[in-house]
Amino acid sequence: MEDKPTGVFGASAAAGALSRNNSLAGKRDAAENPAKLMHDIALDNFCLLIYRVSEVIHYEYGIFPPKRTIYTYSTKENAWVDQAANP
Repeated sequence: MEDKPTGVFGASAAAGALSRNNSLAGKRDAAENPAKLMHDIALDNFCLLIYRVSEVIHYEYGIFPPKRTIYTYSTKENAWVDQAANP
């Protein structure tokens, strides 16, 4: 089964992705359609970073003496555990 592009940028409802055409005809279409050109430039420069944070150290300098709290994620309890620490 072949997905046929629909929508402005060739988004396929079944695939859930954007199709890109690197042929000369595709480049000519991008030159004629500024929205497609901007989309292609943005997609070429896109990078998704995903972090799994397991520990956060929070400093509070607005009070005296300064306060430091360490938050650690516990996978067993599926919750964050906080612990006061000396600055």
